[in-house]
Amino acid sequence: MKLIKLIIILYFVIFSYSFSTEKDCSGIDKLTKEYAKCIADLAKEKGKEVKEKAKKKGKKVKDKVSSSNNETKKKFSKFKKKLKKFKNSKTGSDFLKKE
Repeated sequence: MKLIKLIIILYFVIFSYSFSTEKDCSGIDKLTKEYAKCIADLAKEKGKEVKEKAKKKGKKVKDKVSSSNNETKKKFSKFKKKLKKFKNSKTGSDFLKKE
């Protein structure tokens, strides 16, 4: 039982440390080339994250617009039929007749 608890504790300690490895540039002198490189790497990583989030959000918006676009086309086609019927009718009673 103690062995299982020990394995579980070691598992969480090891993997929680490996998942939380974030670069820390605060220990480097700000006027060095290494500090500039560290900041650039952090900016690249942040840029990739933002790009991925934007792709996901853009895909959601695109799907939403395309679904609403289909509904609009259906409504517009009904309007076109009624407009064509109105143009072809010679009197108001022709227009109001149901087919």
